[in-house]
This record gives sequence, C-alpha cells and structure tokens, in this order.
Amino acid sequence: MSGSPSYKWLRFDLAAILLVAGTLGTWIYSQKPPPPPPEPNVVFIVLDTVRSDHLSLCGYDRPTSPNLSAFVQTGGEYTCDAQAPATWTLPSHASFFTGVHPTEHGAHSITSGIEDWSGTSARSRKLDGTLPTIGEAFQERGYQTRLLSSNPVVSAKLGLRRGFGKGRTSKEWGRLFGDQYLVALKKLMETLKPKKPTFLFLNIADAHRPWQAVPNGLDWIPETVHTEHSGKSNSNSEWRRFIEGRMDEAEEGPYLERVINNYDYAVWRADQVLGQVLQHLDESGFCADRGCRIVITSDHGEMLGEHQLLDHGHYVWQNNVAVPLIYKNVGPTEPLPSPIDAIYAHHLAKDGQLPDELERPRSEGWPHMRRCKRTQDIAFCDTSVSIRSGNEKLIWTSNGESTQEWLVDVQSDPDEEQPIPLPSEHALREDLLQAASAVAADASDDEVDDDVSAQLEALGYAD
Repeated sequence: MSGSPSYKWLRFDLAAILLVAGTLGTWIYSQKPPPPPPEPNVVFIVLDTVRSDHLSLCGYDRPTSPNLSAFVQTGGEYTCDAQAPATWTLPSHASFFTGVHPTEHGAHSITSGIEDWSGTSARSRKLDGTLPTIGEAFQERGYQTRLLSSNPVVSAKLGLRRGFGKGRTSKEWGRLFGDQYLVALKKLMETLKPKKPTFLFLNIADAHRPWQAVPNGLDWIPETVHTEHSGKSNSNSEWRRFIEGRMDEAEEGPYLERVINNYDYAVWRADQVLGQVLQHLDESGFCADRGCRIVITSDHGEMLGEHQLLDHGHYVWQNNVAVPLIYKNVGPTEPLPSPIDAIYAHHLAKDGQLPDELERPRSEGWPHMRRCKRTQDIAFCDTSVSIRSGNEKLIWTSNGESTQEWLVDVQSDPDEEQPIPLPSEHALREDLLQAASAVAADASDDEVDDDVSAQLEALGYAD
C-alpha cells in the first residue's frame, strides 16, 4: 500500500541503533578505571627470642632456619640488622602494635615504688587504651582480626589483645610449642569468614625458655641434656656462679656449650613451626584469592654468655636487640634498609610500606632489681638506651648514681667491647640523650597495675 512504513527498514534501523548503543556502552565502560584489587590478607609473625646471628639465614654456621631461608627465596626481602625497640616481650609487642617506642606507649618495666630492692621487680604497666593498636586499625578497614600466641605475655590482661576479634594465648610456657601450635592455628582459622580480608598476628615462642633437651639423631648438633636458667635465688646455682664470675674455666666452657646447643635447637624448632604455618597458609588457600602480605620479625634476642650475661630483657647489646626483619608484599617487594628499627614492622604490616622518613634505630631497656641485688650489683642493674647510625652505635646506661656512654662500631667490633672515644659533638649524642632522658623519667613513674605485676611474677619474670 502506498505510504505504508517499511518494516524491513524499521528492523534494520533498530538493529543499527542497538549496535551503536552497545558500542558506545562498551567504550564508556572501558573509560572507567578498573576496580581496585581486593584488600590482601595480612600475616604478622613474631619469632619470639630469636637473635639474628643464630639464624642460618643470617650466616650462622648451623642450619637453624631453613624455612626462613626458603621463604625469602620466594620473593621476600630481609635484613639481619633490625634493632628491637625493647629488650623483652611486653614493650616490644606494644611497640609492634602501636608503632611507637616504649617511652611513648608506657608498657614496660619500671623501677619506682620498690621499697625492698631485694624483692620483686615485676612492676610493669600494661598497654592502656590511649593509643590505637594495629588490630583496631584493621578492624576499622573491615578486616576480621585473629591472634595466636604461645607466649603468655601477649594477653588481654597486659593490653595486647585489644583490636583482635578472636584469639588464643597460651596460659603457660610450652603449652603451644611444636605441633600444638598448628593444631591451634587450624582451629582459629576455622572461625574466619572467607569473603572478608583477614589480619592474622602470630607469636611463635619455641625459642623462649623453657628449652628442651636436644635429642639424638640430628646431624648438625650433638645430643644435649636440658638446661634451664633456674636457681637464681641459690647462690651455688650454675646461673648465679656464671653471672657472678665464680664458675671455674673447666666448668664454664661445657656449661655455655650446653646453653648454646639448647638455644640453637629451640631456634630450629621455632623455624619448624614457622614452616608448618607457612605451608598451611599455602595449602588452605588462605593467600590464593587476595594474596598475602607477610611480615616476620622478633621481639628480642638472648644473651648466651656474652658480657658474662644470660637471659634477656635488660641489656641493649646486639646479642639482645639485633633481630631479623623479613617482608613479602603481594606485588613487588621493596628492599629493606639496614640497619632499621624493627618497630617499622608495624608500618609494613599495616600500610604495606615504610614511612617516607625513618628514625634512627633505637632500643630501650630497664633493670631487674631483684636480680641486681642477688648478683651483688654485678648485673641487671642499669637503665639503658642505644641508638644506631650505620655501623656506629651509641649506648647510654645509668644505675641511678652514675651514667656511662659507649660508642662502638658493630661491624669491626661485633662483641661491643672496644669503645671508641666519643666526641662531645657526635651526631648521635643529642638524639641519644633525649631518648635517655625520656627513659629515665618514665622509669620513675610508679603507676602500676597489681594484676599485671602478679601475672608477670607467675610467669617467672620476677625471679
């Protein structure tokens, strides 16, 4: 019929319109930025009481850390010259969680309020609610947070569980050592929601006393009986006689060999637990979809006879504060500077990068007055601070009556026994004295929590 519409052409026009619209839509969509990658899962691991120079990763001649070495080979960056922010568990963990030094967060030992200096010195403050923790920061980002610690100090009573939705802390030493740790980790990870990002904090404390006897059958270390630093109240104990310099040379050599064997075996056991953890994270698919950002460090080392000392917690010698720092990001991982303050493990875990400006590495330590008096004022009596710049390390100590300053080169003098003359205008001195002033002032604050002191005493920190 004349004047009637052509349905054939109408269909053609409609198809053309749809084709143009589809092409335009595709172009518009292609101009939008791609969706951001999913937030990665984050794993922050503290290998408790592990000093750098007893790790095969760091050149030690015993194969104490095969799993750490294997992890680095998968793309991790590391340094063996990180400086722990403090000399024992509570202040270092509080620094890892808050990103500030002990004198700023206040969770550490103090010396005031002790009328009987032969009595307990387990007077400490917990981490209070003044500063936000890394767990709280991740919760604000929508993360689910979990904590597992085989060190009993990493507890709610000491303020170190704030910001963690679920978790488990061992109530006594040795309970979550070895294979028990992986069992507990698997149970904890069963509580995770798979679609939410996760922040997982793990403390592996197998290198912390009580150490175990070294069994027969390892080709790199001899069978060795159990050694425990006990009997501190007994003037005839091995510990007391060694610290006070009363152990004869014929006994001292075998004694220290036994101590070192027990410690090296304990470090190896901690590395074995780490290997189980990393394997489970891989095999469970925990890192498959989102990827994992992983940070590994230690809270302090251990004195193994150097400077006539045993134990940890009261000295800023390298044996007690030089720790590893290992980092692996989801994407390319930037190298770590060396030396570096281990406190920056906080930033690597939380932000995936270091701050633009890094402070000089600093460590802070407080005395143990009961041990000081038991050892006839020979050891454990000083408040101390150290600060690093390159290989130079400046140490300040005070026993309340006099102060000393030591300048050493940790590369040419790794035993820190040959002080270098200290110029009055040395670049480190102003920073050191400022830190020392803060440490000395903070140690005189007698605001302590009796529950905190009671728990530390129950765990052996007051012996």
